[in-house]
Amino acid sequence: MREQVKARLKAEGKWQAFVGLREKLKANGMKPAQAWAEALQHVDSQPPLPAADGSPTAANPEPAPQLSDDFDATLAVMKHVVSKPASADTTIQQATYRTWLRNDPKGFLGKQADLERAEAEKGRAAESAKVCLYCGTKPGESHPPRNPRLEELLKPELEIFDDWMQHYDEFMAWKKDNTATKTVNVKQRQGSGR
Repeated sequence: MREQVKARLKAEGKWQAFVGLREKLKANGMKPAQAWAEALQHVDSQPPLPAADGSPTAANPEPAPQLSDDFDATLAVMKHVVSKPASADTTIQQATYRTWLRNDPKGFLGKQADLERAEAEKGRAAESAKVCLYCGTKPGESHPPRNPRLEELLKPELEIFDDWMQHYDEFMAWKKDNTATKTVNVKQRQGSGR
């Protein structure tokens, strides 16, 4: 049977593409039999090419695209494999994941669900990290009622704090200059024996 497939692929001008893809899949850790089947399926999904001897056997003379070695994000590749046909695969990873889906759909879809849950959790964690600087509430939570008496008592301190925050950079530069001046003065005093 393999000899018949080889003869057919040579006649269709797909033999070199098949061998190249099969070797790439084997180099990526796929078993030889699986690599053979996956490569055959991929080249069969492509239109026939002219034979090496130039005989007109192809309806479409464009060469089949070669799979690339690009590494995409795992979840994106899994979504591609589930939603698109094998002929749309452009990377070895997509072809490998398609074989995984075919051989172990429960494991593949379970892993995809785990990754989607992790991605959603990461988004929720990033959202929950945002808090109000005034009262510490998270998005979606209501702010506590304000205490007018407390605000009245803290008004002078809050005004000082607001003013300080507006001039923070100036203050830090001043502090740095003062610290450097004090360090020089202390060193001069130590050097003069006082």
